[in-house]
Amino acid sequence: GTSSEDGARIPVLGIVLTLGSMSRPRSLPSLSVRNFAQIKHADVPLGDLSVLVGPQASGKSLALQLLKLCLDGQRVTRILLDNGFAWSGVEGLAERIFGEGMGRAWRKRTSVSMGGHALHLDALASEARKLSSPQQVFYVPAQRALTIMDGWPLSFPQGPLGTPFVVRQFSEHLAGILRSVSSSGRIFSLETPKLKLGLRRAVDDALFRGAALDLATIRGKTELRLIQGKAQLPTIAWTAGQREFVPLLIALYALLPAGKRTRDHDIEWIILEEPEMGLHPKGILAVMLLALELLARGYRVVLSTHHPLVLDIVWGLTRLQEQPGRGGGQRVLRMLGADPDLLPIAQAALQKRYTITHFGPGERGQVLTTDISSLDPGSSNPIVEGWGGLSGLSGRIGDIVAEAAQ
Repeated sequence: GTSSEDGARIPVLGIVLTLGSMSRPRSLPSLSVRNFAQIKHADVPLGDLSVLVGPQASGKSLALQLLKLCLDGQRVTRILLDNGFAWSGVEGLAERIFGEGMGRAWRKRTSVSMGGHALHLDALASEARKLSSPQQVFYVPAQRALTIMDGWPLSFPQGPLGTPFVVRQFSEHLAGILRSVSSSGRIFSLETPKLKLGLRRAVDDALFRGAALDLATIRGKTELRLIQGKAQLPTIAWTAGQREFVPLLIALYALLPAGKRTRDHDIEWIILEEPEMGLHPKGILAVMLLALELLARGYRVVLSTHHPLVLDIVWGLTRLQEQPGRGGGQRVLRMLGADPDLLPIAQAALQKRYTITHFGPGERGQVLTTDISSLDPGSSNPIVEGWGGLSGLSGRIGDIVAEAAQ
């Protein structure tokens, strides 16, 4: 369950899967899901950066939570027990993990595996296992803005009973990170050297515009405040984009440490649900730069998205990979509008592998997946050609306007 120069060893419910060295070619592991909730058949190849696309309620979040469970299942059940949560059988555990109303999502015909090794929810439900390894997956949920109330993250037991495990754990992570800052301290500004200068400039230009993010003590209570001039703005006064982005930024501070320690060596995988939520395209570019920094430091990133700009960036990176030679990193910087000091991140991005999986309705509305990693606009498959629906709508609008002009 530890990282090494020889490869990444990932325990899957007691089975160790060796994925191989980041520096050598290796086959892609995949997540396989059958007959879970609305998902009839899903196969998700997992590259260095894996992207999930598809309409709402197509099972993307559930697949990401299952990936977390495959890798951290023993730890998930132990954390639930340590925080006073109890359950009866598989249905009860599914409610605790996936949220209220999800108890019957795991059926007799359900099967889930990663890298060919099965996840057994019945074994997790019946055994209170000891923590045999550190957490390997850091999960940033789509509901991240709801985890901060009155300027401070909720604790694990707080919130409605039906709150999914990944939301509770993320909120607890945020609280731990903020406690390490001290009762008062600067979280972000253009001058705070907690990220590379080019990343700070991108984040500031897109999200803060010269404002600073502080951890302040107000009337005896520690809370996050946005500092604009002489004003100290509480979370309720932030923009929607700031409320969505700040929890992600705080989480990344733990994953992108400054100094000689380049990463959290226990964490192998980072899951980002809809990181573009509430953001202008410049903000999405800043988030994708942060994702590429995670890749450059050796993490593997899995994200879900509804925004075509994310796929535009992946398409650009994969096309530039097809043009070997000098200057590729500079072209990546120009593509992302990034500063020259981020050249190592750009160069590393050209060495990574990218996969894109579409979740969409099949027969009787049950969800099936399609590998659309090629992003080929000339494909005979309309799902691939339309980038899983993210480019198809704009193409249709263009066709109609062109028809009218003719």
